[in-house]
Amino acid sequence: MMVAVDESTIQTTPTTHNSRSFAVDAEHTGIRSVGCLALVGSGILLFFIGGMLTNLPALVVIFGSITLAAIISYGLEKYLKQTWPSGRVLEVNPETIILRKHQEIESSINPQQLVNVLTWTFKVKRATRVKKGWHVVSISLEQDGDYIPVYTFASPEEFENLPLSEHFTMLERNKKSKKEKTKTSTNMRHAGEQRRLHEAEYNRGIIGAEVTLSEFTEYIEFLQKNYAKWMIS
Repeated sequence: MMVAVDESTIQTTPTTHNSRSFAVDAEHTGIRSVGCLALVGSGILLFFIGGMLTNLPALVVIFGSITLAAIISYGLEKYLKQTWPSGRVLEVNPETIILRKHQEIESSINPQQLVNVLTWTFKVKRATRVKKGWHVVSISLEQDGDYIPVYTFASPEEFENLPLSEHFTMLERNKKSKKEKTKTSTNMRHAGEQRRLHEAEYNRGIIGAEVTLSEFTEYIEFLQKNYAKWMIS
């Protein structure tokens, strides 16, 4: 969905009554890379140690090594999430909405001016970090070509209970059927909406800020409360 109205640490850190700061991307690329290396490295090491120190069958050693390596990798990633932040922060206040990494501003929005609100979702096709069938749920603020995309993951049940869940448009594939190619006003509006959402999704892939489901809910509710003149409700 898209709305435009003219306006006259995985921790949510309140600063003032109408200001918020969200630490984003708790499970960033660095942590995932270390986790993968820990899984492979510890698995190989445990396999050789198990082979040298025990007389167990090779299949038992392999299975045991993989299991222990997975436990080590999981524990390491969990520890790193608490001690190695991404450095990216989403700051929201009456004067500006900023997405920054350390001291570098990646994108900024002036909430006192025209703001476009885009909301969309799509289902995960293959199980990776989350289960197949879960939703990627995104909201992006756009102003003069600058985007601040924020997203989270939600199970089908959690998605139904999200604020404004009925406003999140399902992102469709770019392929069009013969019926969709018929130029009617309805189809053209639908195609235009999908085009804007695909552009927003492209930007999510570049600078998207991942938050937890509870933070995503709080972010939406905060926007509704403080920017009612342009935020969907």
